[in-house]
Amino acid sequence: MLDHSREHPKRNTIVTVIVRVEATKGAIAEIVSVDGDSDELGKKFCVAAIGNAAPFGAWTSEMVDSFGGSQSMTFEFHYE
Repeated sequence: MLDHSREHPKRNTIVTVIVRVEATKGAIAEIVSVDGDSDELGKKFCVAAIGNAAPFGAWTSEMVDSFGGSQSMTFEFHYE
């Protein structure tokens, strides 16, 4: 996405995105938080990157036994 964009996020910044993923399809059930010192464009790119990668696939029964019906996942992005 960044390669095809005319605008770029602020350099030397970090964005942390926390999402809740559901077990049945591995889909993003909720974006819990988006934080960091990047600009809004940088945050938007991070959320889009996670959304474009979803769904992450259905969980195995062992995963459901360990994590339950959903799990929060944290992604950290570094713009250099």
